[in-house]
Amino acid sequence: MKHITESVWLDQPKDVVFDFLANVENLPLWATEYCSGVRQENGRHIVETSFGPMLTRHDADRRTGVIDMCSGLDESDMALFPVRVIAMPNGRTLVSFTFFQPPDLPDDIFARQHESLKKELAELESVIVGHAPRRSSACVERSERCDSPPKARGSASP
Repeated sequence: MKHITESVWLDQPKDVVFDFLANVENLPLWATEYCSGVRQENGRHIVETSFGPMLTRHDADRRTGVIDMCSGLDESDMALFPVRVIAMPNGRTLVSFTFFQPPDLPDDIFARQHESLKKELAELESVIVGHAPRRSSACVERSERCDSPPKARGSASP
């Protein structure tokens, strides 16, 4: 399966970046190509996208810096967008996002989504500076994981 990984250097400590990204409610602040809003419904996060509402969950492990961003039409059909938050010297943080091309997603749409992801990482860089994020309730270990391969949805990122 074709995939891309994009990374961004952030001038914030790992914990600040991790808390910000692990919190689904922060998506509209930086993932503007994907998400125009987030609401809670029956204890689940529903993200408003240009393609319609998407169920979104972030499974986060503070110790390892891994955030599995999962998105789909329902719990049985969640695509995985793995994120890694890494503490670097001088208080900086490196964040890597991996995006997979599902077999049924045309190359041109995948390329557009890749460009959207790059724009969102630039937005993340500008938003995270000076931001005091809310700590996410997703920062707990969960037994449920989103490990199914991504399906074509037309979304740029989780």
